[in-house]
Amino acid sequence: MPFVMYENGLEMLGRMIESSCVLSLSMVDAMTKANLENIERAVDATQKAESLVNTSRVAATAVVEQATSAANTAIAEGQETAAAIDSAASKKLEEAAAKTDTPKSDLQDAAESRTAARSSGNAASSPRSAPRTGATKSSTSDSPAASKS
Repeated sequence: MPFVMYENGLEMLGRMIESSCVLSLSMVDAMTKANLENIERAVDATQKAESLVNTSRVAATAVVEQATSAANTAIAEGQETAAAIDSAASKKLEEAAAKTDTPKSDLQDAAESRTAARSSGNAASSPRSAPRTGATKSSTSDSPAASKS
């Protein structure tokens, strides 16, 4: 009889070990599945983030290219406009020099000094903006010739 009890005890111990192993394996399997799901979600999130970064990079590159192109176009147009203005001003100076028998360089110097005076805020030095005094040729009290006589 003791042998039967021993055998029954071993059998029961074997079943306990087996059920413990099955339980452990089930827990390991469940944790592994949960970890795999978390890893898959992390991979998906990483791929989405990479896609967003790439999309943003492409969009930023396109914006920079458009801005650069617009700036280059504006610079080119500005240079063309400046060249056209310079050419027209040169022609006007030549015409004025021919009409007044004044050297072109003198007219250019006068124009530059007027432009400098206007840009510095000194509008009084400009002949167009000089105040009118109201003196006429008929009033001789201010003339130097009247004071000599």
